[in-house]
Amino acid sequence: MEGIVKDVTEQKETEFALRESEKKFKELFNHANDFIFLMDVNKQTENFKFLEINKIASLRLGIDKEKIKNITFLNLINDDKLEETKKNLVKIIENKYYDFETFFIDKNSDKILVDINAHLFKLEGNNVVLIIARDVTEKRKIEYEMQKAQKLESLGILAGGIAHDFNNMLTGILGNVSLARFSVDTNDRIVEFLLEAEKVIYKAKDLTLQLLSFSKGWSPIKEAGSISKLVRETSTFLVRGSNTKCIFSLSENLWVVEYDEGQMVQVINNLVINAMQSMSSGGIIEIKGANLILKENNELQLQSGKYVKLSFIDQGVGIPKENITRIFDPFFTTKNTGTGIGLTSSYSIIKKHGGAITVESDVGKGTSFHIFLPASQKQQEGQSKKDGHSIGIIKKGTGRILVMDDNDDIRNTAKKLIEQLGYVVYVTKEGKETIETYQQNINNNTPFDVVILDLTIQGGMGGKETIQKLYEINPNIKAIVSSGYSNDPIMANYREYGFSDIISKPYTVEKLSETLYKLTTK
Repeated sequence: MEGIVKDVTEQKETEFALRESEKKFKELFNHANDFIFLMDVNKQTENFKFLEINKIASLRLGIDKEKIKNITFLNLINDDKLEETKKNLVKIIENKYYDFETFFIDKNSDKILVDINAHLFKLEGNNVVLIIARDVTEKRKIEYEMQKAQKLESLGILAGGIAHDFNNMLTGILGNVSLARFSVDTNDRIVEFLLEAEKVIYKAKDLTLQLLSFSKGWSPIKEAGSISKLVRETSTFLVRGSNTKCIFSLSENLWVVEYDEGQMVQVINNLVINAMQSMSSGGIIEIKGANLILKENNELQLQSGKYVKLSFIDQGVGIPKENITRIFDPFFTTKNTGTGIGLTSSYSIIKKHGGAITVESDVGKGTSFHIFLPASQKQQEGQSKKDGHSIGIIKKGTGRILVMDDNDDIRNTAKKLIEQLGYVVYVTKEGKETIETYQQNINNNTPFDVVILDLTIQGGMGGKETIQKLYEINPNIKAIVSSGYSNDPIMANYREYGFSDIISKPYTVEKLSETLYKLTTK
């Protein structure tokens, strides 16, 4: 009798342990964040029928647990992955274990990229497959963004390596073209040709600027202001004389943003020209601007806070789905002309401004680009085109100017140009000579009114070190920093280093005259 009681007790304990084990398994099964499926299988992949699914699979994929026996694993798969998935299911049967990626369709008809781990085993004499599918959609997005950033950085390193020398050459060419303009009558037809030459030179500079925007060290030279006027004026100018029209819907109370005007012009140019090219027979580009507050953990992965949203909406041919994810990749283009870096540079510029740019498109209906820029707490500053190529008034003045540059051609051309503007000009090659010349002229009671310092001097003291020494001599010095390598942080924050203004190479005589006149008349 005692033995029977003992056997019954052990049986009860075993049953209790099994129930507890099953309870724990079900809790783990249903509380897992991954999709878990248990399926009855045979050699026909279409018969991968569900025996059990966990809670997250039921909720996200919209599967009624009461009806799981009426559907198969293939019912979850996106159409373009169906044949590939069938082959992968066969490999599970053949290999017992198999890992692969595919796309599920969730209850909202959105695609979910999943990493699948499958295991075939026997359960109560039947072949069953346990599949654990992990949602890696966001992980892949982050990896893709990192790869894109690495490509952009590599492109920026390449651009940075050639930008300084290339822009120095352009400065010499542009300066001599400007000198030629001084040498002929303003009504002479040759002026028209010289102006066209200057425009082509500036296009070459714009290409360098777009490449430099990918560089890791590049910083926008930002000022606070309303972006509405810039968007309206730039877009209107671009479509002038074409069969394309811009319709603006810009809020009157758009928040102030901090932006680099020259770089933002590049973004607007790229988006408007892209829209025009997609509408070969002409059409409407709708440009919208509105204030927006983003919450934490937003889809744009931006910090929470106030933003200005700009939208450029065309009625063009649209972008196929397979190209949407590549649209911001370097050198990707579907056009016969162009470099394929316009949208890439736009992406980089907006990102460097702390914002985001997105795209959505319907083939045959059109494309919309959306820009999100952080709103600023600063008051609007007086904005002037720092790098724009405007052929306008040349302002002549008087005073004494000292120019430091290690490039013989630039030094000589700058001297001639500034003399044409009415100033007395001295030139030096590097920092030590500049400091000596500056001090000597103070001693002779003939001080310089403005100093122009090249930021980078090969084998000598550059602009950053030189301005510090000159400031010790004269705390009220007026100095302009100049460089063909505009991604240096000093160019973005020149006032913090003691400079009064900047002038990026290559520069027009109009820009040079405006900057000198402003400083010599203060």
